[in-house]
Amino acid sequence: MFFHISNVDSDKLEADITANLDNFYRKDGVNYRSLHWRVAEAKANRDWTLDRVSIGIFRKPQKDEWCVNTSRIMGVNSTDSRSLTDAEIEGRRQADEIFRFLKKYVPGCEDARLNATASYVGIRESRHIKGEYRLTAEDLLVAKVPEDSVFIAANSVDVHGRFGPKSNEYVPINGQYYGVPFRSLIPQKTDGLLVAGRCLSADSTAAGAVRVMPPCMAMGQAAGVAAAIASKSGTSLRKIDTKILRSELRKDGVYLP
Repeated sequence: MFFHISNVDSDKLEADITANLDNFYRKDGVNYRSLHWRVAEAKANRDWTLDRVSIGIFRKPQKDEWCVNTSRIMGVNSTDSRSLTDAEIEGRRQADEIFRFLKKYVPGCEDARLNATASYVGIRESRHIKGEYRLTAEDLLVAKVPEDSVFIAANSVDVHGRFGPKSNEYVPINGQYYGVPFRSLIPQKTDGLLVAGRCLSADSTAAGAVRVMPPCMAMGQAAGVAAAIASKSGTSLRKIDTKILRSELRKDGVYLP
């Protein structure tokens, strides 16, 4: 549950983080990063109940505005409305606690205002299609670029919470980039449909790399161009010439090797 704050003295906030940059570390699969020293203080004072150790906080265009990505809600079934409702409630409770913590413990946030919480909880992963090709973690880690790749990316594997709310798995790729094949957007046994975004055909670990916004946007662009080609040529989606698809994507500025 993201939320936005304003009226922050950003110079004071950044000075506190800069003074502690040498104190960023990783231990037992947990990242101790921004403001973990403040979280520890709040926890000692019983003002912190979340099973998190650091604050994810990011500058917005206006100097006094920040986006906070710290809450984590586990055990949610995103295909069940009751489970999603419970997640919304818990997410907003966590956002409230984090905001109160910022005002009380973080330099520069004493007079912060809560601008907005997200419209709904962010879900990193749910169902995946069974596609013509299943993207795997090994494909990414060895920097594989299939011939029908519709975009390339270099995002590392980044899986959150698999071993509990504190855990983060981060594995860099062994190469410059990898490709995501068009076949991973085509569902098996279903015609006239392409799937773009986090529900592409991929294993859970591979999805941890390509679930982020730039790859999802690239998938959407590729799916749209492919649909146009299929419509104009009267060809089924799974039978379009991927060389033509890749050529059209290059014309639109997509970098493809």
